[in-house]
Amino acid sequence: MKYPILIIEDDQFMRELTINTLKDKYEVFSAQTLDEAKQILKKELIKLVLTDLNLDQETTFDFILNLRKSPNYTDIPILVYSGQFDLAQKGELLNKGVAGFIEKPVSLNELQIRIDNSITHYAKICRIKMSKKKFVPVPEEKTSSIGERVNLLRKNFYNTLFT
Repeated sequence: MKYPILIIEDDQFMRELTINTLKDKYEVFSAQTLDEAKQILKKELIKLVLTDLNLDQETTFDFILNLRKSPNYTDIPILVYSGQFDLAQKGELLNKGVAGFIEKPVSLNELQIRIDNSITHYAKICRIKMSKKKFVPVPEEKTSSIGERVNLLRKNFYNTLFT
């Protein structure tokens, strides 16, 4: 199974180039606008977001802040790329939970490495959280119905720590 990532890029050429670079290794979802991205995030369990900083509508800063408030996306890596960053922007983005910055133009090899590194780091965070989580032993009785098991799976579907 490929790792699901979301690319948010308003420039069609850059979006298609990025998709074509990453599609062999990842399950790539793409959005041209932040509204499209929100719809994808509601439907899919995305594990990494790569977004352009300078989109035409709602600011990327607000989008990231709102994404971090969502229980399903508090810890996922968010990489921001742009043609230019200033120190104030970087500081604000770091405070909002961004995992990294990528300056355009970026080599496709560097982009791949940064995504791989972010995913590896995210997996480590998930393992640490799992190791600290207290588990309630499940009784071995076979009285649990299929319906109860399905409800448990539905309840925890977006919980990245539930396996």
